[in-house]
Formats: sequence, C-alpha cells, structure tokens
Amino acid sequence: MKLKEQTVSYRGTDVSAAYENAYYLAPAGTCMIRIRFSEVGNDIYDVCRISYSTDGGRAWGADQPYQVSFATPAGMVRKGYGMPVVDPRTGRLVVLDSTSVLPTDGMLEALTYTFPTCRVSADGGITWLFEDRIIHHGDEYSAEHPLPSVWTGKNAVHYSNTPFFDRAGRLIAPVQITRLNPDGTLFCPPGALSFHEMMILIGTWQEDGRLRWEASGKIVMEPDVSTRGAVEGAVAEMPDGRFMMVMRGSNAGNPALPSYKWLSVSADGCRTWSTPRPWTYTGNDPFHSPSSYSTIVPHSNGRYYWVGNICAENPEGNGPDYPVFIGTIDPQSFLLERDSIMEIDTCREDDPAPVHLRNFTVYEERSTGDLVMRMTRLWVDNEGHMRGDACLYRIAP
Repeated sequence: MKLKEQTVSYRGTDVSAAYENAYYLAPAGTCMIRIRFSEVGNDIYDVCRISYSTDGGRAWGADQPYQVSFATPAGMVRKGYGMPVVDPRTGRLVVLDSTSVLPTDGMLEALTYTFPTCRVSADGGITWLFEDRIIHHGDEYSAEHPLPSVWTGKNAVHYSNTPFFDRAGRLIAPVQITRLNPDGTLFCPPGALSFHEMMILIGTWQEDGRLRWEASGKIVMEPDVSTRGAVEGAVAEMPDGRFMMVMRGSNAGNPALPSYKWLSVSADGCRTWSTPRPWTYTGNDPFHSPSSYSTIVPHSNGRYYWVGNICAENPEGNGPDYPVFIGTIDPQSFLLERDSIMEIDTCREDDPAPVHLRNFTVYEERSTGDLVMRMTRLWVDNEGHMRGDACLYRIAP
C-alpha cells in the first residue's frame, strides 16, 4: 500500500472543527453526494450542508443547506443527513438515520430517546419514497418498544458503523443500544460515560417496497472486560459466508484493563454472535487500541482493509487516538496481518495540541480502485473549542 495524497478538503474556523464525508448515490457510475458540517462543542454539531458531483468527486457543486423533500413524520427530529447505502440489486438508496422525539440535543436524549429510522429513494436522493421508524417485525413490537431490550424513552439505539447489503440482498446495519438495569433505569459503571451492547439490524425487501426488520442477538461485553461495553462494531461478510465484527471497547475508569479492539463471529447470517475476544495480529499476537472508531472496507481486489488506531502502549479510555493505520485482514483467521499495516497519519511536532484522528469514512474509488479516506485532524484549544480541518487521503492498495 502507498499513501498517494493528503490534502485539506474543508477548513474549520477559530471556534469549530470541520467534517466532510462523501458517498456514491447509485450502484454504478460517478454520481456522489458530499456532506459537510462543523463541531462547535463536544458532540455538538451545526446543520449539515450537501453538494453533488457527477464525475466521481473531481468537481463539486455549491454547498447548500440540507433539506429533505418531504416532512419528517410527526414527533420525529432527524439528526444530520444519516448513513447512506446503495442496494446493488435494486438501485435504491437507503439512508439510515438516528432520530429523536425530543427537539433538543443533550445526553438524556442521546441515551434514552434516540431510535433508528430508514428512508428510501429510487432516484439517488432527489426525492424520497417514504421514511419509516425501524420496528422489529411481530405484534410484540411498536414505536414504544421497537426492538428487543429497547423501550423508547428508557434507552436508545444508535447506528454504529457502515451498513451494507450482503450477498443475499439483505441490509446489514450495526447498531448499539444502551443497557438498562432491571428496574428500567440506565446502567452505567463507575467512571464510564455510557454503556452499550451491540446488535445487528437485518432488513429484507418486501413486495410493497419497504424493508422488514429483525434484530440479531446482542453482543455483550461486561464492565470487567470493557467499562463501556461493546461499541461501534464494524461488520464484514467474509468469503466463506461467515460474518466478522471488530468492536471498540474501553478501559475508561479502569486503566489497568488492557485496551483492545474485540472480535466476534457469526456463522448463521448475523443472527447470533460468538463471545467477543481480543482482536489480534495473525499468530494471536496482541496489540493495543484506544476506545475509538474503526472500519472494514471490502475491496474489488478481494482483500479486506481495516482502518483504525493502534497504540505502542496500553492507552486510557479514548486516547491517544493516533496514529491511524490501514492493514489487511486474513480471510481465514479474520485477524489483522501485521506485515501489511501502514501508518496513514499521526500527531506531529508542529500540531498546536495533541490531535484526535477518528470518525473517518473510507470508500473504494470506482475509477481507480484507490481507497479514499476523509478524516478530521481534530484538536481542542485552551478555551475548549473544537478545532481542525477535514483532510482527504488517497491510498493505493
């Protein structure tokens, strides 16, 4: 692998950090959408702006405030643009949103009132056919109880990583849910900000053009393994038909715990998952990773690329979330091939403060096969403002 390009693609201001993502809008061709927004406080974002490209991202139209072409169902407040995914069979664009029934931002809303919704377009997002709350099939489930172990207003559901359509044509969407105590209150260990369990939402197209949803069994890590549970699982369908998931754990509040990424495997189409174990290099050699996002990108060359943070020593909680690396996954063992890893970026001597390299997006460029990554080089100034520019990285696999 080779890093071919690193450029600033969207500049932040003196009081905000810039973010930028881009996605294809159809199964083939060069039509793309670019989404831009700014972080003005810790997990507080302004309204997103979108633009379009018809030449695979070489040129972009003017940024415009994002507005959908139909009203959000009564009582629902959409957060940002959402997570787009294109069905290669039908050509439909599906956008998965984290939505709320409260009009304000805040930790209470994030942990108790946020639920998943789904909207579908047949013309690349120009118009929308419908938007639905995602509710597990069966009479037991409703808007108040949309999924197993989830009750709106008591705990929440958040999309956790890149959704995709599997080889059977099902939509695979990793989510995380906040855990409840037996009395219905939120569970949270000492020293942790929140506590989560992973789950996969499986969507299957129906004759009426909507998706029928079912939820997998939960993937659970207890506080003596990860103080924040199982978070932000990246899922991939492997050549032998099994699915692998690489998850973020945490040792926040208990730095004596080793901080790893965690591996779980499903042999039954994502419905049940193995007990998580530390994700290692091939040969079972361990490596440390902070409590940070990572992702898996299947490539047309048959390889599976993992992008994430690796630390030389045991980190504490979320950081340091640098350097960020890319490496290939062995398709038989599902482990990271140590000899393949390449550093993409890290904290530099001329950075004004320690940087945070996280929450990136990566896709394969159709015209070249290059991996295109967008990531913000984020830092916090003395007044607590989020600062940083969104950068574009181009990697030749």
